[in-house]
Amino acid sequence: MNKPLYAQIAEHLIQLINAGHYHPNDKIPTEMELAEQFGVSRITTKRALLELETRGYIYRKRGSGSFVKELPVPPAPIVSHDSPHARRHLSIVLPYVDAGKDLHYFRGVADYIEKQGIMLSLHFTDWRADKERDVLLHLRNYGTGGIIWYPVNSINNADIAHILHLEGHPVVLLDQYFDGLTVPSVVSDNKAGGYAATEHLIKLGHRRIAFVSSIDIEQRSSVRDRFLGYCQAHSDYGVPIHPEFIITGFHQKLWAQGKSKFYTELIQPLIHMGVTAFQAEHDYIALDLIDAAMELGISVPEQLSIMGYDDISIASQHQVPLTTISQNCYEIGRKAAEIMHSMMTAGGFEASVDRGIYTVKVEFMERESTANVLE
Repeated sequence: MNKPLYAQIAEHLIQLINAGHYHPNDKIPTEMELAEQFGVSRITTKRALLELETRGYIYRKRGSGSFVKELPVPPAPIVSHDSPHARRHLSIVLPYVDAGKDLHYFRGVADYIEKQGIMLSLHFTDWRADKERDVLLHLRNYGTGGIIWYPVNSINNADIAHILHLEGHPVVLLDQYFDGLTVPSVVSDNKAGGYAATEHLIKLGHRRIAFVSSIDIEQRSSVRDRFLGYCQAHSDYGVPIHPEFIITGFHQKLWAQGKSKFYTELIQPLIHMGVTAFQAEHDYIALDLIDAAMELGISVPEQLSIMGYDDISIASQHQVPLTTISQNCYEIGRKAAEIMHSMMTAGGFEASVDRGIYTVKVEFMERESTANVLE
């Protein structure tokens, strides 16, 4: 046979699944078992299982193995993204759409794409990496001219991004990027935004500034870059960085305890350690910090300065209007659509910037939640 070994093994397993030898949710042999059965390396069998997963036949459980996927209909053969029908169809994959930045991303894409006479379909992942994976594999298998994708995070499904890129499927990422991959991405200049926020606080006299993120810094490139800006500003101005002032990865604990209790318990020990300012991952956290501080009798900004990020619609309407960093989400969506259209019509992509990452400028928005340190 002219097919590679991994493809032969994959086809053999597909035949067994279609013949009913393996039923939905049955466990199939492991990489090692398949390697011994066929007399090949584990690299080959790993590639075979990945092929089954990308074609929608199996799913994996970490630490448990691979299992047959239950589908309402048999998986369809892969449809070329370069077919005449696919070239007039673009898919956008979003975690969800709210009235804020996600809607602006979508509008930026839609306004550009509709002028090109291309149909646009919208798919939601509900902030779930497993659902995101299923959506991407469905689009790969059933054919679409291109995918504009806002990842759930910068960790999961990088393998799918890489496979799509290698196969020549036009893909453009929104808001985030995967380290080590040259998939084109359009993002805010988050490092510059993080830097500007910290620089503002330092110029107001703050020397003990907490960085607060509900997710781990490595989970999303956007948050990581904001943190890198925070660190760089400290370094440039000769202000020591205190690791104990970096509070991250508390999303589950926050929802378990409730906002009021959690943020009260977060603020008090940091104030006792001399923290005079908080730099939040995004505006929602910043506004919750303002509310919790005021419940504790701590005045904002007189006793505690608080910085946000995003410039959501209510940031300027809060009882203490929020100093924040504004992202141009419409332009991010529009630029992504422009790159995508070029890829769909030219049949390729040549990165004109480092790693294919396009950055869109952010804007500093000074309001009333930050002030000079009290002497």
